This record gives sequence, C-alpha cells and structure tokens, in this order.
Amino acid sequence: MFCLKPNLKLKWRAGLVMLVGLASLIYFMLISILNPAANGFNEAGARDRLYKAAGGHLIAPRFLVDKSSWATSNFSSADYQFHDEPARGHKINNVEESVRRKFLFKEKPHLEVDYSKGYINKAFTPRRRDGELFTHEIYQMTPAQLIYHINAYRHKARRAGKRMNIFDDSAVKERGNTLKNWELWYLNISQYEIYRHDDPIIDKLLHNLAMLPVTDSKQLSGGTQLKLKLTYSDDLNGLWKPMRFTRDTETLINHYYFSDYERHTAEIAAFHLDRVFGFRRSPPISGRILNITADIKRYASDRFRKTMFYSPVGNLCFYGKCSYYCDSNHAICGHPDWIEGSVAAFLPEDDFAPREHRRNPWRRSYSRYRKAVWETEPDYCDGVKQTPPFNSGRVLIDLIDLHIFDFIQGNMDRHHYEVYDFPEDWKNDTIPVLLDNGRGWGKMYRDEISILVPLQQCCQVRYSTLQKLILFDEGPYKLSKLLDYSTSKDPLYPILVGGHLPAVDRRVKIILKELQKCISDHGWKKVVIDDGF
Repeated sequence: MFCLKPNLKLKWRAGLVMLVGLASLIYFMLISILNPAANGFNEAGARDRLYKAAGGHLIAPRFLVDKSSWATSNFSSADYQFHDEPARGHKINNVEESVRRKFLFKEKPHLEVDYSKGYINKAFTPRRRDGELFTHEIYQMTPAQLIYHINAYRHKARRAGKRMNIFDDSAVKERGNTLKNWELWYLNISQYEIYRHDDPIIDKLLHNLAMLPVTDSKQLSGGTQLKLKLTYSDDLNGLWKPMRFTRDTETLINHYYFSDYERHTAEIAAFHLDRVFGFRRSPPISGRILNITADIKRYASDRFRKTMFYSPVGNLCFYGKCSYYCDSNHAICGHPDWIEGSVAAFLPEDDFAPREHRRNPWRRSYSRYRKAVWETEPDYCDGVKQTPPFNSGRVLIDLIDLHIFDFIQGNMDRHHYEVYDFPEDWKNDTIPVLLDNGRGWGKMYRDEISILVPLQQCCQVRYSTLQKLILFDEGPYKLSKLLDYSTSKDPLYPILVGGHLPAVDRRVKIILKELQKCISDHGWKKVVIDDGF
C-alpha cells in the first residue's frame, strides 16, 4: 500500500491549506470588485452626495454620532442615493430590497372586481379619434414608458387650454436663454395643467429643489404646523416641511385627523401620485436635506432663534411658532444638525396669478362631538349639484377626482381647495390645484371609506379617470409599482415603505367596486362622464 512519508505528508497538508486560503482570497476580491456596495466601498461617495444634497458649500459635520433623538431609526447614506429601475434580468444585490419588491408586487386575489356584467368593461374600448389608452404596446413598456404614455394620452384627449401669460412677451424675448428653470416652468402653466407632460424643465426643477444652495429661510406665519420658506441661489422659492418621525410610523388610532402630524414623505408621494395619474395639478415637490446651523439658524429671526436648543445628546433642535406641536416637547431635532424634509416649489405670486380659495362641500366638521351634514344626509349630493359653481362645467367632476386622489393616499384633511382666478373667464373652467397633502399616507392597513362619499353619493366619474383606474388594476404594472418607480428618482428614496404600497393597489380595487355599484344602479351614461379631459 502506497504511503507518504511523515515530512512529505506535513508539507502536502500545508500546501493544501495555503491553496484553499489563496482561493478564498481570490473569491472575496472578486466579490468586492463586482459588488462594492456589499462591503461599504461606496459609502464615501454616497456621503458626498448627501452633503451636496444638503448644501455642498458646507464643511461636512459629524455623521451618525447618536440616533437617540433623530427622527428615523434606519438612517443611512444609502437612503439618499438616486435609484434607477433595474433593467429586466438585472440581479438585485441587496437581499432586503429583493424581498421587499417580491412582497410589494406579488399578485394577491383581494377585493377582485367582477367585470362579467360588462359595466366597467366598456372603458376598455375607448373610441377617441386621437388614439387609445389601452393598446397592446403597453405590455411591452417599462414603468417609465407607461407613465409617459398615460400622461401623453391625457394631453391628447383633453381640450386645449389657454396658457397663463405671467410675464410680458417682450421681456421674455429680451431675456432669451437667460431665463431660469422656475421662470420657464411659470411660462408653461396653463388653464388645465400645472406643467406639460413632456416638459423637461420639471425634472431640472426637482433637481434644483434638492441641490441648490439655500440663501435665505424664514418661518411662515399661519397654518397648524411648522413650515419654512426657502430661497435658493437662483431666486427660486420653496415651502419646506420637516421630517418628524420614521416612514413606517402610522397615525395613532386615538388621534383625530385634524390633530395628526404632517409628513414630509406624504407631500413627496402626493406629487408623484398626481404625476403617475396624469393629472398634473400639483407643483413640483422634492426631498431636501438641510443643515439647521447653516440653512436655518443663520437666517432665523430673534424670535425663531429663541426656540432653538441642544438636546441632551448634543443634537440641534427647534420648534418655532404654530398652532399645533410647536413646543419643546414636540421639537424637531437634527442629527446632529442635519435634517430631511420636503420642499415644494412656490406657484406664481397672487399679484401675477391670483388663486381663489374655495370651501369643499364635503368638508369635515373638525369637531370631536358633531358630524358634518353630508355624513348624515345620503342625498346631500343632490343639493350640491344645484349650487354654484358645482351646477355647471367641470367643477363637480374635478372634485370627485380630487377625492379619489385623496382616498388613495388616505388624506382626510381636504377642507378647502384652490383654483386659478386669472383670467376671469377661467372661473369654473380650470383645475383644482393639489396643495397641502401632508396628512396623507398615515395608515397602511385602514382604508378611510368616508373619503369616497362624494363618489358614492353623486355616482359620477370622469371617463379618463375610470380608464386609468382599470389600467392600474389590470395593466402590465400595478399603481404601486409605477408609484414606487416614480418616487425612486427622489433623493430621499424610499418614500413609501411597509404596507403603504400594497394599500395603494387595494384602494384602487375598492374604488372600482364602488363604481361598479353605481353603474349597476344608475347605468353607464349617467355615471361615466366624458367631458374631453
């Protein structure tokens, strides 16, 4: 029998161990090269982008020193990177992200809509001369292409609207190519949309909101909660709302809607929901990280500066002056002085483009002890239909669109809305502007059906809105996936986490169920309104 000598056997074993070690070293080196994010290789680059988003002109402060008073428990530099939709067949390296996507976009047989009677089915065969929303090409589209398709269809289908002449034409020609992004956006605001579906300026404006240095900030008076007006280096003005708690924190079950916190992520998600729907009635909104010392405290008034203090762990906090939650027990704290929030681009000033403030007929009572009239009268909509301005034009059907939009995001705080009051002939023939959506996205597993009362009582829906709801339910991508893709371009992504995205798809089905009841009871022609928008 063949046998190695003892010294040769020892050398053979040592050589084998060295060979295994060398193979392991090569393996881990390859992993590091192919997936640098796995070992934190991109941490410095991500951190640089974070500082640039918060104002790259500042010296980088301490980073993630203590999380005791920071508003999010899973704060990391990876949360502030721009995320692109992975190409088909692309392997997702992040296991947690892969599991999250499989959970969110898994088909679930819940609240299925019965199309067998043909009530809703008619919306699948639109007969417009300018083309159809439902074509076989949509099943080969990427999420980005489908969102563009929805917006382009809306642009073709709606009646042509007048442009708002905010600036004098001669002044525009004189400025030529020196017009700033926000000025170019103002030029394209029209009667039926805040921005064009194919306007490249909007993405540039979102980038400006997130990246440009802040040259001034001050607290705005009025309102129930704290908000700041930011002025950027290009004279753009934005409304900034701070982050108060984590993205997965839900509204307390014992809190009334009028005493709930506002969420900065709700403002961002509402803008993208409006964009995916193709309404284009919301001004551009982006996530933004501020440095409290350099971007807020530096420009604060003496009165506002007195509300600033350092927490026991050395984080800079402030609470300002407002009706709710502006006290030291509800202070907003940085980490140590960095804080994220949402910033919405200001619409043109009232001197140039005045807006009319209108009361919502389905406004809630804002009382702990009494209900609103519409909550006790099933025929309330009959009276609304006879009351100006809801008795003619597009006003009522726009309001139903608005409540569908609010139901999907769970916003119960729509007490008023605004429409453009310039020029005079726009009075009842223009869009409601979607502002102040901070109290949405507060509940993942509860659907507030009372938000849909205008739809239930009036039993009317715009034809194009019904089409899009069916597309989101039956099309190649659910609304949740399109919304997640749209928000992935924001520097604070992820915007919606946990059960919020599955709730979006669930609520689309609930709306379709309500519409099916209406069409069954009243007939297609009375329920589905094709007004050319």
